[in-house]
Amino acid sequence: MMLHLEVLDISRNNLTNEILPSLRGFTSLKELHLSEIGLDSDLHFQGLRNLEILDISHNNFNDTDITSALSSLSSLKSLILFSSEISPRSIHNISKLRSLEILDLSGTNLNLWPLENDGFAWPSSLQVLDLRYNNLNNNIVSSLNGLTRLKSLDLSWNNLNGSLDISGEIYS
Repeated sequence: MMLHLEVLDISRNNLTNEILPSLRGFTSLKELHLSEIGLDSDLHFQGLRNLEILDISHNNFNDTDITSALSSLSSLKSLILFSSEISPRSIHNISKLRSLEILDLSGTNLNLWPLENDGFAWPSSLQVLDLRYNNLNNNIVSSLNGLTRLKSLDLSWNNLNGSLDISGEIYS
């Protein structure tokens, strides 16, 4: 058994959620790539307490509460959901991922903003936030207030109008 394995990439294989329980024994795993393997709503990531980087891009989560599925990953620092089918419900409780520093939501068609009216909040620990290719409008900017640790923000290829001033507010 590969008990000391720290990085595992099984992306772009014909797998499903059924692979997840078999990963429980990899307690040393720090980086896991499951891009394009057919993951969907039934997610379980138990036993991966040292996992810091999780790439679950190019999967279909649609109306799944991804945050609840990831709640046992207390060491998670980087979450990549690039080009996955998600809904606002999928990430509604994302602020519960307290260690999260890097979040890639690019190309997820997450254009249903503002979520903050529903109690949505970004994780305060975020340093990198990628929201490219989401057709987001000016309302997204107000949801970013309070991200004092943010070092990199990508809002390219969206539907922002007007100009961005130094305080981070967009005016039409």
